[in-house]
Amino acid sequence: MTARGQRTQDCGRREARKRLSDARHQLVTGQREAANTLDAAARTTAGGLFVKSAIAAADAACCEALGRRSRSDNHRDAAKLLAQITPNGKEAATAFGRLIAHKDHVDYGLTAVSTADLKRLQRNAEKLLEFAESVVLP
Repeated sequence: MTARGQRTQDCGRREARKRLSDARHQLVTGQREAANTLDAAARTTAGGLFVKSAIAAADAACCEALGRRSRSDNHRDAAKLLAQITPNGKEAATAFGRLIAHKDHVDYGLTAVSTADLKRLQRNAEKLLEFAESVVLP
């Protein structure tokens, strides 16, 4: 637990590398699915994978830089941890927030993810992975 009552879990380099690998795999798999933009189910699946990639990338960066990751039910708490990482943590937290704003839609929504939203999700997931790599693999 942090001082603000945020639920966290201790982690380190080993966990950071594991979560970075997860983030890469989810991003690449999402990119393959995203190539089929005519299929609504593929767009939604890809969107979900981009969100999961961002969560794993956030975990990786936080484990490496802070020695802890968010375990809160509210994914926005992870953005608060990301913002603590210097340099570029605030920018990463902003990209993460943009992705998390779509989590309910891609996981539980009754309508497909639009092509435009999918492109934004992919772009932000790629930013998060790039950020995590810069933290974990300097």
